[in-house]
Amino acid sequence: MITLYKKSCEGMSELKPSTVDLIVTAPPCREEDGYSIKLMRDVARHSYRVLKPGTSCFVSFSQLSGHKDRPFEVANIFAEEFEWIDTIICVKSNPWTGGHFTPINSKYRLNSMYDYLFQFSKGKTEIDRLALGIPYMDKNNIARYGRRDVFDGHKKDIRCAGNVWYIPCPNSRHKDSFPEDLPRRCIKLAGIDPGSVILDPFMGSGTTGRMAIELGHTAIGYEINEEYWNKKKDMFES
Repeated sequence: MITLYKKSCEGMSELKPSTVDLIVTAPPCREEDGYSIKLMRDVARHSYRVLKPGTSCFVSFSQLSGHKDRPFEVANIFAEEFEWIDTIICVKSNPWTGGHFTPINSKYRLNSMYDYLFQFSKGKTEIDRLALGIPYMDKNNIARYGRRDVFDGHKKDIRCAGNVWYIPCPNSRHKDSFPEDLPRRCIKLAGIDPGSVILDPFMGSGTTGRMAIELGHTAIGYEINEEYWNKKKDMFES
């Protein structure tokens, strides 16, 4: 089930303290879409309030050619409330997996081929590092570093994939859409129990909500854009 509130996420007064198991969101990047430092501070403060202790908050933020410092401006605001755990680089286009990006028409800048994903935690928070695991390239490392399987005692051919993710961006007409694999990976990495509550304060086209349902959880979101309400109203319960 997805519960969506047709209003700004400022204050999130509908949510009680320590009732959310995970936050995955992508705030607006530009002023014309609603970005402001005041809004970021409000969302960071109330995100911390509604999250349970020992849980995670993932914030995806795109690069802006004219505001290269803005992703870190947002990250530092969230770090005033949370512990800043990691900065994940999400490569959105490369020769091996393909993907779409918006080219920059400039004589002075390179095209932006990746976005930032900031990982925060409320208190000491364990993650499931091997939920996104990949095989060892050098199989000699299985014996050296591999974890033992609890059932047969053999070392597993799986390792942490690290903090560079190759997630091709779809060629979407909606600037508020992000790849389904991004929230899917965040949810798996968080290692939360089935039926957990996942919050997206900027639900947009509903990607986080859909991935929450796909993985056996429930979702809560805030959205004020009428277009998304009309297209996704069959998903949402208000």
